[in-house]
Amino acid sequence: MSHLDIAVDGIFGAATLREVKHFQQHYSYDVDGVVGPKTGNGLYWTFLDHLQIDCYNSIPTTE
Repeated sequence: MSHLDIAVDGIFGAATLREVKHFQQHYSYDVDGVVGPKTGNGLYWTFLDHLQIDCYNSIPTTE
């Protein structure tokens, strides 16, 4: 499954965790599955052109 196959449902489930870890590994972040500030910023700037909702305000500011 790729990130393109995940529907937005507001649930951080197994598929989301898997894709977060894949993203972290791809960009050489600590692979912990946590969307903290570093991963959150990376996701935001990587997928900025594809965002359909204002998810950035939901990303934690501290880990």
